[in-house]
Amino acid sequence: MGVILAGWGMVAGLATSGIAGAIYTMLGITCGGLAWGLKIQYEGDARVRLAEIDAAAADAAVENREILESIGEVAGSDAATGDPAADVCRIPDQNR
Repeated sequence: MGVILAGWGMVAGLATSGIAGAIYTMLGITCGGLAWGLKIQYEGDARVRLAEIDAAAADAAVENREILESIGEVAGSDAATGDPAADVCRIPDQNR
């Protein structure tokens, strides 16, 4: 929008009066600067949030792997099968 207003300001400045063209040009520069500033602000915030989400996902994957390994140990297998329900069902009943 800022580019359109700046361009219209140049056209209006040549066609009618210089003051009207200058006003449109300044309005276009202001809109463009505002859009650029907001883009810079929100991109930085989004980048930080994405890094936090990636770190949390990596932590969850490590925890998931540890849980699957502990299920495999309890079930008596060398490694978890990838299906925790199958490993848990193989655990011998201690109460019999």
